[in-house]
Amino acid sequence: FAAMLLAGLDGVQKRLTPGEPLDKDIYSLTPEELKEVPGMPASLDEALNNLKNDHEFLLQGDVFTDDVVETLTARGDAHLAAEHYAEAERDYGAALKLKPDAAEAHYGLGALRLLRTDYRAALREFDAVIAVAPDLPDVFVYRALARSGGRDNKAALADHYAAMVGLKGFEASYPHELSGGMLKRVELARAFIVKPE
Repeated sequence: FAAMLLAGLDGVQKRLTPGEPLDKDIYSLTPEELKEVPGMPASLDEALNNLKNDHEFLLQGDVFTDDVVETLTARGDAHLAAEHYAEAERDYGAALKLKPDAAEAHYGLGALRLLRTDYRAALREFDAVIAVAPDLPDVFVYRALARSGGRDNKAALADHYAAMVGLKGFEASYPHELSGGMLKRVELARAFIVKPE
């Protein structure tokens, strides 16, 4: 209902007219005559495609809250898990149009880009995640994987465990450049990287 109200307000603001009234019995019209009668989308897919092309009105007035973005993201995650990649991309994209800094939507889109081996696009998505939510699981691993073009998992693991022990930004440092406490954290990261029971 909120979307319909926003669409109506958008029509009023743009001074759109609904067109001339139809003074005919639509049930008695031939198929050729019906083609000339403007109508509403006939299916959910058609409605979503129209909304994809014209959705700016939904972004007005902060009407759609974070739970809408979370729902779209969760739906994208479900599509991704089911390997329905086009639908996942559509849902993540819709979430990001409503909230451009939605970390979980960027995260899902990054995973999708990795699966499609579009490493450059995946790297952009994971960088966007790290800018707003660096604590999401394995985001540094995925970013390193995207950065290496999917070739080198060692760099990805090193990035992940360095971030996990609070050494993000010090991955390329030499031991003599780290404090005693930082060296202890390096030892912790080494212990974790072999995945103990």
